[in-house]
Amino acid sequence: HKAANCSDSNACTVDSCDAQKGCLNTPISCNDFNACTNDVCDKVNGCVYTSVSCNDFNACTVDSCDAAKGCQHTALVCNDFNACTVDSCDKAKGCIYTAISCNDSNACTVDKCDAAKGCQHTA
Repeated sequence: HKAANCSDSNACTVDSCDAQKGCLNTPISCNDFNACTNDVCDKVNGCVYTSVSCNDFNACTVDSCDAAKGCQHTALVCNDFNACTVDSCDKAKGCIYTAISCNDSNACTVDKCDAAKGCQHTA
């Protein structure tokens, strides 16, 4: 008796021969249990793992991927530690630091801004 050739030439199956059932071509699992990859099986190459894109196109978040949790989008901190600016974040542009006005409308004072103390008005 000649042995049966059960190869289906598909890298996505495990090929075997069962005395009762004949050829078996059992699908393999390509799940790598990593939420940061797309897992697929290519009939020629077998399991292929490609990185997922976590880009949320929001300049106000830091995008990353955690193997267990998947994509993470952490709020960007836009503090420039300058008391002379109002700090904000624009989803398209990212951090924006807008200068504040220290004009107290008093012609008898010199108005200036100190990065640590903020607005200063000296006579």
